[in-house]
Amino acid sequence: MFGNWEAITAAAPNYFVDFQERPEAQAEHRWVDRVCPDGTWSGNLFDFYRRVYQKLTADLKVPFKLEGGQRKSDTPVHVALREALVNTLVHADFSDRVSVLVVKRPDMFGFRNPGLMRIPLADVISGGVTDCRNRILHQMFLLIGLGERAGSGMPKIFSGWKSVNWRTPKLWERESLLRLYSPFPLQA
Repeated sequence: MFGNWEAITAAAPNYFVDFQERPEAQAEHRWVDRVCPDGTWSGNLFDFYRRVYQKLTADLKVPFKLEGGQRKSDTPVHVALREALVNTLVHADFSDRVSVLVVKRPDMFGFRNPGLMRIPLADVISGGVTDCRNRILHQMFLLIGLGERAGSGMPKIFSGWKSVNWRTPKLWERESLLRLYSPFPLQA
């Protein structure tokens, strides 16, 4: 969570986190912005989260809204992206050879993490059931206000997308590749 690259890869040799912003919907186009462990920053999950969340939400519009006398600075889409990013990190199997990959394109956000789901897909979508792969990481995110451990993440993601009339998120597992990839398309 807070380590440096050498210590992280000594404990988890396959560890790799990657964010790519791509300019077009075509998957074959290279990124225009990337965050991955490149020696210029720690490479740890906390720093990755902070860098990537800013990039994911940079273009989102925030309508003026007061809550408790204070301006509310995020929307249901902000909440959905925060949930998707945290869930991608805390549920990843860092011993797997596949890396964590977060993609931002004009038409979608995609989140991939290695490892199969630990609860049935229907339970993930309906919410209320939780079985975190990395409980200590999840507890750390919880302690900084970024987790709940209530199985509410996926319903928040679906709700966030619905609030702006984007297509329903797609979620699936690829057992043959032992990885999960869930693109969250934006438009109908």
